[in-house]
Amino acid sequence: MIVEFTVNGQPMGSEICAHASGRGTRVVRARVMGTRVVTKIEVVRNNQDVYTYEGLSSLAEFEWEDTCPLDDLWLPPTQHAKTPFMFYYLRVTQADGEMAWASPVWFSKTTAC
Repeated sequence: MIVEFTVNGQPMGSEICAHASGRGTRVVRARVMGTRVVTKIEVVRNNQDVYTYEGLSSLAEFEWEDTCPLDDLWLPPTQHAKTPFMFYYLRVTQADGEMAWASPVWFSKTTAC
């Protein structure tokens, strides 16, 4: 499978700096070219499924806007993340049971970008 995935135009693997008071929406775009029919693409935010696209062919494309306020989504800092953070990734399933995952797009809560 070929998986293309962006959040706010930033490709998978990116880290996006978000202002601490940010309330903007996030636009998730996906394009998947499967070797069989792509039956499902799940958008995962902070390890929770938040949107599911049902595919009907080997080429699946969609755009989804997450309108949940950022202030409701931040995960607490950890040993490897010194500021609150959040992330998105995709989980793709084909009709033959094969699966693919996109690398995450990370958001970091900061007061200055």
